[in-house]
Amino acid sequence: MNIDLMLSEMRDQNVKKFLQYILKELDLKDTKLCLDANLSRIGARTSGYYSSFDQEIRCFIDISTNDYLGTICHEYSHFKQRHTGKLGTKEWQRFESLDITMEDIQIKRISKEKLKEFGSAIIALEWDAEKRAIQLIKKFKLPILLNEYVQEANVTLWRYVFLYNRQIWVHLKNKDYDQVLMSMPVKLINKNNLILDKIPPLLMSQFEELRIK
Repeated sequence: MNIDLMLSEMRDQNVKKFLQYILKELDLKDTKLCLDANLSRIGARTSGYYSSFDQEIRCFIDISTNDYLGTICHEYSHFKQRHTGKLGTKEWQRFESLDITMEDIQIKRISKEKLKEFGSAIIALEWDAEKRAIQLIKKFKLPILLNEYVQEANVTLWRYVFLYNRQIWVHLKNKDYDQVLMSMPVKLINKNNLILDKIPPLLMSQFEELRIK
């Protein structure tokens, strides 16, 4: 998708200012923002990633909604983690020092010590990114339902907790997802509470059900 064309046709000035700000910041570090409206191949409403290696934020979007803005906020937050100071934030440095990936975790050949190391690092990284994303949404007054964004962020954080404890990444976009989402608090969960024993029962039952399918 041509971002310049998108900006020229954009009516929401808050969104326009936000994207212009993001593009300027990315350009300073020779990083690109790539938007793709074709969701058919990934089967998700929103998805995206930040790659420090490829120097890009890639965001798959449905332009009929504003959900992609939350994805950009989150992935841009990872970009800022990487480019804070010479080596990045402490969360980024710790994450980068890992010699294992999410894929390694799911192969189930990782020691308990490595699992704990991974879990602690990834939770710290993702929690910090969500906190930064929420601040961006508020700062630019983006047309995002903030409570819903926070609820989805909390679900995702719990998914990471489940990942490093059960070694599987569960996908919750099913018929019961709305019920699970509405059960989440509208404030970001305290990162110190992100442990397996504190996963809400309704969410835990969904995780376990999906894990054994």
